[in-house]
Amino acid sequence: MGVDLLQKKMSAILTDDASNDNNQQNYPSLAEFYADKVIGITGGTGFLGQGIIEKLFRCCPDVKKIILFIRNKKNVCPKERLQALTHLPAFDVLRETQPNFAEKLSFIPCDLESRDMGLSQESIKVLHDEVNVIFHCAATLKFNEHLRKSFEVNVQCIRRLMRLARGMVNLKAFIHISTAYCHCNRQKIDEKFYDCGIDYVDLEGSLRWMDDDLITRITPDILGKRPNTYTLTKALAEEAIAREGNHLPMCIVRPSMIIPAFQEPIPGWCTNLYGPTAFFVAYGKGVLRSVIADERIVADLIPVDLVVNGVLGAAMKTACDSDTQWLSVAEERHLKTDHVVGHEGDFSSTNHNSRSHERHPVPIYHFTTGGRNPIHIHELVKYGKEWYDLYPLNPLRLPMLLVTHNKWSHQLQLFARQTLPAFFGDVILTLTNRKPWMLRVSAKIVAGMEVLEYFYTNQWKWGSTNSDTLQQSLTTFDQKTFSSDAKSFDWNEEIKRYVIGTRRFLVKENMNEYSTARIKLKRWKIFNFCMDFGILAAFLGYTGIARFIWKLLFTLKSYIFGFWD
Repeated sequence: MGVDLLQKKMSAILTDDASNDNNQQNYPSLAEFYADKVIGITGGTGFLGQGIIEKLFRCCPDVKKIILFIRNKKNVCPKERLQALTHLPAFDVLRETQPNFAEKLSFIPCDLESRDMGLSQESIKVLHDEVNVIFHCAATLKFNEHLRKSFEVNVQCIRRLMRLARGMVNLKAFIHISTAYCHCNRQKIDEKFYDCGIDYVDLEGSLRWMDDDLITRITPDILGKRPNTYTLTKALAEEAIAREGNHLPMCIVRPSMIIPAFQEPIPGWCTNLYGPTAFFVAYGKGVLRSVIADERIVADLIPVDLVVNGVLGAAMKTACDSDTQWLSVAEERHLKTDHVVGHEGDFSSTNHNSRSHERHPVPIYHFTTGGRNPIHIHELVKYGKEWYDLYPLNPLRLPMLLVTHNKWSHQLQLFARQTLPAFFGDVILTLTNRKPWMLRVSAKIVAGMEVLEYFYTNQWKWGSTNSDTLQQSLTTFDQKTFSSDAKSFDWNEEIKRYVIGTRRFLVKENMNEYSTARIKLKRWKIFNFCMDFGILAAFLGYTGIARFIWKLLFTLKSYIFGFWD
């Protein structure tokens, strides 16, 4: 009896193992999937884009080619920007292990905001004939961007790209990078589409005849309960995908606030001052004194390397899941270039499906940390202060920070400890024939805090069914190499690397001069103590409190010694 039961259990285990193996066999390893693939990336020179490029070359070495959509920027041509890209810190490790990786990088000049995206007929032909996977990372990340600009970059751009993608005869996957906050007017957000409350086609028509001043005046009414144009236009972009992305193998990735890398390509690696990173640097330099935030809520932040891994995995799963689904409509995507592009290469956002309100199924993946590995704002502040004390930036003043939910307390602290000292600092700079900058920087910090205040005083819950399934669909090796699991890192260690990364990659101070920075920090602590003591002594002396205390102590002394006598 016992032997039979044991045999049944062993049989069940073997059956389950075989079933798991069969499930995993449906999905190739990521290295196998990306082998001989041509990748197209918009926003490839940005933070997330650099991470995707580096990871692909390092962990999928057989990738055939990566084509970057690059525009002219500040009088620097696309070719020069590509050359500069390969020498950035993100590729330090890659330059040692694969010195010739840049040979697989190419670019296409573009202007994604123009109707034809600035693409030549030759570029269009290359894209149509060669591209297998598209990562659309380009976006305007300014939360308070003018609505016309935000709509053009975040909504119209994806519509034009979808029209372009219809002519890509070998397209396997099209990944759109959205944001977990696109529906932040809801407290619970699942991996599905939600109604935006406004039709993007109607908005497109209205923006054509309205001038910028009128748009600015009515923007609050258009936003409704949303905090800014960024979240609105990201939601509208998703709606456009749902209605116009049929017959394309697409998926949407929604990360929360992306922060410096935990491990790859370099611990603490970062490239910009968006989101909480600006506050980290401002605190470390001693120019930030107060922020409005609810210390009890979860700060949903995610290291960039986890997002990169999730994006690469999502592309593979989308391609494999779409193989049978899109096989019957493959011929439609093999349209001739002139039918897809139009007579003059016009990628107008107008689409025959845009007026239809029917949504087509598109997988959505959330990459967040709050549900599986949460860090509360009070913990974030605590870790940040502790690590900046050990690994300081070269401080301009003593780093101090008040985190409050009270706006009056916040404004008082800002004026007394940030704005006023900045004013006197600028006066001194002016008197010494140097360019004043402190008030300007202080104003930028205040403006940044106002934009992010909404996200530090509210909390959301995101569903993760699809992203959990995605992680489980990877091979055992890829689940470690391309992990997007929020539980895979420790927050205290991440904040340590975050702090060190701000010095190395953003402020770019000498990493061998920590001893000098610690000495400066100690001097500022002594100076601040002396100042506080002096102010207290002056206050007590001016108000007569010091004389009263002295008399009280003298009376108590007389009483005590008189009692013992």
